[in-house]
Amino acid sequence: MLLAQADGGGGTELNWEQLLNFGVLGLLVLMALTGWIWFKPAVDQLKERAQRAEAQRDAMAATIEHEVIPALNQASNMVDVVTKLVEETQKLHAEVRAKR
Repeated sequence: MLLAQADGGGGTELNWEQLLNFGVLGLLVLMALTGWIWFKPAVDQLKERAQRAEAQRDAMAATIEHEVIPALNQASNMVDVVTKLVEETQKLHAEVRAKR
């Protein structure tokens, strides 16, 4: 707030020259604001999020490989069995009608 009021008016403009007058600290703040540097806590937080995302992806891939794919194979086999049962039932039903 002190920087914004340094021009004497009630304006909210940031005077870059005054920010640089603060020396190294002002330069670091300016570099952080413009994205030229990142501070360690922010970088550590990004690394942690990336690691959690990778772990979640690996867990999801393992779940798909070990649970979903075998379940789909079993369901596919069951569809074949049910299809055969329906065909046999239709044949038996046709035979019963033919005998009447």
